[in-house]
Amino acid sequence: MKRNESNHIYIKYRKHSRVCTINGKGIESSSTQLKEVRDKNTIPQRIPLFTLQGNFDVKKLRGTYRFMMNVMVKTAGKGLANKPDRTPEEDDMLDMMVNGGKRVSLQNLKAVTEWYKSVF
Repeated sequence: MKRNESNHIYIKYRKHSRVCTINGKGIESSSTQLKEVRDKNTIPQRIPLFTLQGNFDVKKLRGTYRFMMNVMVKTAGKGLANKPDRTPEEDDMLDMMVNGGKRVSLQNLKAVTEWYKSVF
């Protein structure tokens, strides 16, 4: 299995520190994908894992990143737009791709802050 960048950072960091929790972010709401994130990055079950949805705005990107994301929005967006039985999560993703969106909020940090308060 290839180590991706986040996996490499986790492995490097755990050698020097006691890892208490891991927080990942992305444009997709991935709270339903915690098992896949944990497995892909070989994160032990004893470490709490939280995923947070971020912002997305193609217009704020530059150069190659903007080009790549424009291509992704056109191809994936077209596929999602033509899908007849989209889930609410897919509707949200399509809206974010087409119109941009901000999903960072204090409410989205609730699980992290509750865990922190219970431990410290």
